[in-house]
Amino acid sequence: MLDQPRSSQQYGGQLKDEDQRLTKKILELVRHRPRFGYRRIAVLLRRVGEVINDKRMYRLWKAAGLKGPRNRRKKLANGDKKNACHVLPSRFKNDVWTWNFVQSSTVDSRKIGFLNIVDEYSRLCLSIKSGRSITSEDAIDTLAELFAMHGVPKRLRCDNGPEFISLAIKDWLAKLGIGVLYIERGSPW
Repeated sequence: MLDQPRSSQQYGGQLKDEDQRLTKKILELVRHRPRFGYRRIAVLLRRVGEVINDKRMYRLWKAAGLKGPRNRRKKLANGDKKNACHVLPSRFKNDVWTWNFVQSSTVDSRKIGFLNIVDEYSRLCLSIKSGRSITSEDAIDTLAELFAMHGVPKRLRCDNGPEFISLAIKDWLAKLGIGVLYIERGSPW
């Protein structure tokens, strides 16, 4: 006759008592660290001398009705209502420049992008740069040329798209002392 695995009741309830003790410790740690998942709580238990593997920890975690922490959405740059055109208008030439990317497609269905830069006060289109791929270095080069020709603006207004929150662009503008006004998502300007 083959040996069958023994349940916790065949051991006189020792495993069941051990699981209850560990569950109490888990719940105590979760109260202090609600953002931690079962793996990080297992590490904390091991630090205090408990012997527990990840499979057992996961089983106790689920049996206690605990759930993993939800991933928070990463916010890189937030637009703000106070940066809108009607709230913070341009007061003189080279006060605020606006820049944005526009995409279109050619006859052969390939995408082409345009970087448009406009002086808000005079409504003068300073530059339209086109290309299949416009990198942050291309944008910096275009801005440097415009700064040499027209002077340096006090602020640049843009949306918070991935092309404008590039660290290279942020660092370069910060070195020049130019403020960046990120507009609120979904607000027309």
